[in-house]
Formats: sequence, structure tokens, C-alpha cells
Amino acid sequence: LWTTTPPSQVRRRRRRQGWLLFAMFFGALALLVLVARTPVSFLSSPLSFFVQEETKKKTGGAGGGVSLVMCADPGDMIGFGEAQALLEAAEEDLGADPKELLCVSARRLVIRGSKVLLATTGIGATRAALCLDSVLQTYGSGIEEVIFMGTAGGSPARGGLLKDCQIHDEADPVRLGDVCVSPFATNWDCQKCFWSREPYTQAAAIDASACATAPCSLHERWDLFGDFACSFYVDVALSDEILRAVEVAAQREEEDQDHSKQPRRPRAIAELEDKFWRGTRHHPLDPSSSPRVWNYSVCAEATATTYWNGAPYDDLARGYVAELINLSKERLKLDVPNVTRNDVAAFSAMEGTGWMSVVKLSEVYLQYPELPSANVRGVSDYTHDPLVFDQDSGLWFEDQNWLSHDQRRNATRDGYRFAIQSTSNVVLALFDARRRTRQRGGEKKHDRR
Repeated sequence: LWTTTPPSQVRRRRRRQGWLLFAMFFGALALLVLVARTPVSFLSSPLSFFVQEETKKKTGGAGGGVSLVMCADPGDMIGFGEAQALLEAAEEDLGADPKELLCVSARRLVIRGSKVLLATTGIGATRAALCLDSVLQTYGSGIEEVIFMGTAGGSPARGGLLKDCQIHDEADPVRLGDVCVSPFATNWDCQKCFWSREPYTQAAAIDASACATAPCSLHERWDLFGDFACSFYVDVALSDEILRAVEVAAQREEEDQDHSKQPRRPRAIAELEDKFWRGTRHHPLDPSSSPRVWNYSVCAEATATTYWNGAPYDDLARGYVAELINLSKERLKLDVPNVTRNDVAAFSAMEGTGWMSVVKLSEVYLQYPELPSANVRGVSDYTHDPLVFDQDSGLWFEDQNWLSHDQRRNATRDGYRFAIQSTSNVVLALFDARRRTRQRGGEKKHDRR
């Protein structure tokens, strides 16, 4: 049936449509004004990983140009977080990242002219893995590289203090504040340990000696621990860039504008080291020297959820680190010598294999391109107490009483703060070097292998 709309209804409908168009016009105008007044900052919106990858392929670009720097402790240890020194060094703080990430915090900074997302993950491998995964899921290839920066317990010497139950004369002391730059990490917990030494019926008295062999084995057994559980390694290009930047910073140390030079050893740290090494009958160390930066041919992180301490455990960790370095040399075709536990230092921490597993698994299962990564760890304390020789028994023991309770607490605070400072300065040396490269008109490129 044909019907005719009354004129009054037509007029009312047109008035409603007019008001609707009027409201839409002014709403759009208000939105434009808001957008114009809002500053545009990096990583302010999600980036599709695959869209970004296609854009990079078409344009020949090098990625979003944002460096993700991660650390673990927000300040639980001494009330001074591992990110604090970088926060203080930033020339611009764009505030907290607006996205929901599985991190304790994430701040957008400009450091030496470089865009940096500084994320605090929380302590432990799981927290580090979840934080990194959420960042990559959110921003994809907007993240150009990953640097994990933090403190660690360090072997007192490269090669250990003892060799065949004698003082290791060729051992190279590792000082508090020394830094290891490495793209490798091994899982110290990938092992099977027995309460007594084999054969199991012979729990020898030598087990109490500091030069005893820890009753653990079967490291790297894939059938026990599964794939991607024990040892991780990535390309060394970013680590090499950091190490070169540190060398340049050392050469420029006399220039006042170079703020990335390594800090001088505080008196409290020098006195603490002197007491440690005098107890172990080692030659005196230079109290005025700056921390050294060790490279991946002689050091790596030994990740553990176990908070271990003891010379036999350090010996075990150095053995695992040596295995890792040799494996990485073979797989990555590196021009570095083969090593044993008598050649390397272990840096004990809790996050390395967690976040590195995300990097590796993303490549294998999600076909992500290789993400330049490096682990930068500073020694805040040692993996065991000073060693003393007992003439009556002919055995080495650890002197657990070399510090009082209060002295240990102060040593933890002083060592932690110094390691944060020296490790942060290594990362700052990288951004300083890149700023100088930009000023010369050059462009940063990772040496992809």
C-alpha cells in the first residue's frame, strides 16, 4: 500500500538531522583541536609488528629506532633502583608508557639524543621474560634492540681463586664494579645434584673443603630440561658496539664533557676489597683504579633462581660459562679461543636466560627477525667469602666471619650502588658514541652476521 508522510513529520525529521550534523561537525572540530594540542611522542600507540616489517622492507628503513633498556630491581634491595642512574642521566623524560605492559614500570626517555624505553621488569627470569614479551607484543619492530642492565655476584677472579687446591697464581682478580658485556647466558639450575659425591656411599670429609667439587652434573641435557632451557646466545654485534664505545670513552676520559667515563672506586669499596683479598693472601690491588669491562670471550651470566654462594658453586658456574662460550664460538663462528673454567668469570644473576629465551623463541616460532641484544652486568658482591688455608687439616675453608652483620649490610649497599653506577656508565658510553656519530653525520648500524 502506498502511504504519504505528513509534512509535520518531515519537518521534525529534517530538524533532527540538522542538529545531528551540527553536533558531528563541532565534535570533529574539538577532536582536531585536541590532537593538535597533544604532543606526539615515541611509542604512544601500538605498532603492528608485521605492518612495521613490511614498511621496513619497502622503505629500506632500520626500524623504529627505540632502544629497550631493561633492569630488574625497582629498589627492593637497598631502596635505590637499578634504573636510577639512567633516569638521572636523561635529558628528557616523556613520562610513563601509556600502554599496559607486564613490567613494574616503563618510562620513555631521551638519553644522549637516543630514544629509550627504560623498563623495570621485577626480579627473576619469569618477570624479565613476561616484561619483554609484553613490550614486543605491543610495539613489535618499534623496538630496535634490547639491553639488559643490572647487578650481579661475580667470581672473585677470572679462573677462580684456587686451582688443584692451590692458590691460582695466574688468576686475574675481578673487582667490585667490574662489568661483563655479553650476548650469552647459561642456566645454572640446568643440572642434577646429589647430596653426596659419587659413589653415593662415600660422603668424604673433603666435601667441607672450599676446593671440593660440587656434586652436580648433567648440565645441557636436552632430554632432561627440554629445548631452549639451558644456554642462550645471540649475535655479538651489539655487544661489540658497546665494547668499542667503552674503549672510546676511556680514551676521552680527560675531557670534561664525557660523562660516561667509569667512576673512581669509592673509599668504602677499596677498603672492602682490601679486606677480602688480604684474607685470601693475594697481592694488594690498586685502590684508585676504575672498574674494568670484561668481554664475552671470558665472561657471561650464570642465571639461577637458586641464591647460591660458595667456591665449589662458583667453580661449577665457571665450568658452565666456559661450555657456553665454546658453544657460542662454534655456532656463531667467532674468532675467540676455546676456554675452560680456569679462564673465565661467572656473573651470577637471575634474569638472563628468562628474557633471552623470549628473544630466541620469538625468532624460532614467530619468525621474528633477529633482535640485537646484550647483557650488561656489574659486580656488586662476590660469589663466595675469602678463602683461608687450615694448616692442621690441609684444607681450604671460607671465612664466613670476615664481616660482621652490620658490615655485610653496608657492603651490600655500597657494592650495589657502585655496580649500578659503573654498569649505567657502560650503557651511557654507547649512547654517547652514537650521539657523536650522528653529529658527524654518520648512521648507527649493527654489524649483522
